Amino acid sequence: MTRQVSIVDVAREARVSVATASRILSNSDYPVSPETRARVLEAARRLDYVPDAFARALVRRRTGIIALTVHDIADPYFAEIARAVEDACQADGYRALICSTDRDPDKEIRVIRSFRAFRPDGLILGGGCVEDPAHVENLRREIASLTVRGTRVVALSRHPTGVPMVRVDNVAVARAATEHVISLGHRRIACICGQPNFTTSTDRFEGYRQALAAHDIPFDPDLVVVGWYTWAGGYQAARELLARGVDFSALVASTDIMAIGALVALREAGIDVPDRVSLVSMNDLPIASVVEPPLTAVSFRGRDLGALAVRLILDALEGQEIPQDTVLGFELKVRRSTRPLTD
Repeated sequence: MTRQVSIVDVAREARVSVATASRILSNSDYPVSPETRARVLEAARRLDYVPDAFARALVRRRTGIIALTVHDIADPYFAEIARAVEDACQADGYRALICSTDRDPDKEIRVIRSFRAFRPDGLILGGGCVEDPAHVENLRREIASLTVRGTRVVALSRHPTGVPMVRVDNVAVARAATEHVISLGHRRIACICGQPNFTTSTDRFEGYRQALAAHDIPFDPDLVVVGWYTWAGGYQAARELLARGVDFSALVASTDIMAIGALVALREAGIDVPDRVSLVSMNDLPIASVVEPPLTAVSFRGRDLGALAVRLILDALEGQEIPQDTVLGFELKVRRSTRPLTD
């Protein structure tokens, strides 16, 4: 078995002390002549030296790891967040550890518990939380077991565990989406919600209800269906609405992915968007602007949430306090999937 090259080997090859070799290879500002620096770097290259991350972590008392949980890495919204977190980590010499929870409360607990073995410097909770008191209490305990070891924790949504949040106001997002079609004259407005009992789902449904109430539009539970945050869920939700035989001229979908599923179901049923049904969504992923018709959407960037969460964690590691609630803005992007109601 080939022995792993150590910093001692590099120092011996470069004819310097171990301390000098270590400081040069860690990009330290340690004052040293250009010739010595070049000799150490060439020795490391020639020996194919790779720093021992665990040894460095022991010295620095940091692991250089920021963990991220997402509901589903295959979901384009969470993929966007994951990429932003990974890029932000790499820019500062950190590594991202990313795990999917599949919106399964038990799996979420297991994933966060498993992070104890890695002692991450930061943990980002990248999605809504199940609003179940027993689960929230279990989650609090698991988070506490990490924070007591120095892990900084940030959630990318409203989170009942009390950890600092970087988020959009999902109530306001859904209200803006609903009020857009109301402004176009629609009053029979259906809604495709996300998975029940999640904070994001609850908030967006609340925004839909608030918009209706603000314009004296009666709430009709027959106009509300669940899409489970998937393309197939949005498709089945729209089919269920049609099977109920309820009349609606506008449809608010809680995510772009569910909206696209609904768009396919409406098209299969011979219902034109937007001539017969106006369709508005939330998130505004890149795909929202290239489907036909392009989706009107309330736009906010998951990548901005992820990148800011990393920045706040890194700042906290340097002694700064993480704000308890950082709320990012959003805007309505009007495209061809909505139009004024006509008789």
